[in-house]
Amino acid sequence: MPAYPVRESDYNSNRIIGGWEARPHSLPWQLYVLLEYEAGIAACGGTIIQLNLGNSTNLALTSAHCMLPKLIESKHLVLLL
Repeated sequence: MPAYPVRESDYNSNRIIGGWEARPHSLPWQLYVLLEYEAGIAACGGTIIQLNLGNSTNLALTSAHCMLPKLIESKHLVLLL
């Protein structure tokens, strides 16, 4: 999956940047995001999304705090449906 740079906003501003409102049941997949850090492992949730029309799912969306304080290299990231 491609990695996108972290986009930050002011702390007190709206935390959703460039988003859209999802229709109910339009994002049915729950991901288990397993991250490997130097100090151990961590787990987060996520969902598969698509940015363009069509039948493709090429992006995983998770919370920013799961990837911080630094971006995680793909060799240290496991996504499970």
